[in-house]
Amino acid sequence: MSNAEFKRNFAKVLEKAGAKAEMVVRAAGMELLKRVIEKSPVGDPSMWKNPESAPKGYVGGRFKANWNVAIGSVDHAIDAPPDESGASSIGRGSRVVMSFPLGAVVFITNSMPYSKRIEYDAWSKQATAGVVRITVLEYKEIIKQVAAQIK
Repeated sequence: MSNAEFKRNFAKVLEKAGAKAEMVVRAAGMELLKRVIEKSPVGDPSMWKNPESAPKGYVGGRFKANWNVAIGSVDHAIDAPPDESGASSIGRGSRVVMSFPLGAVVFITNSMPYSKRIEYDAWSKQATAGVVRITVLEYKEIIKQVAAQIK
């Protein structure tokens, strides 16, 4: 789907939502964020080619914990402590999603050094097709579901 086509489809959904358009946008943003985080793999040395290579005291969940949501530019922070559940990313991100001005450009990003390998190189057996690309393919359906729920 082209960017122009996406904008036209999105505008149609918002037009149908009328006065509740802001609610639709925020709810869809939250759903996107949650789905990306839920799909994110958590390091499990037992699944690695060389399990004994895990550093002493290794704890998985750094990738899942370092999803960032920012308005207008990318947040490159990678300092969140490991969180296998992703609750910390959802909590931080929800504050931004629920407060951004409509029409603003919102970035959902993960700047961990291996994020591109997870997304494009099947680096994780838990996410062989990545996480963002799959969620983007679900976006049209997310908008429809959210709009129907908010009516």
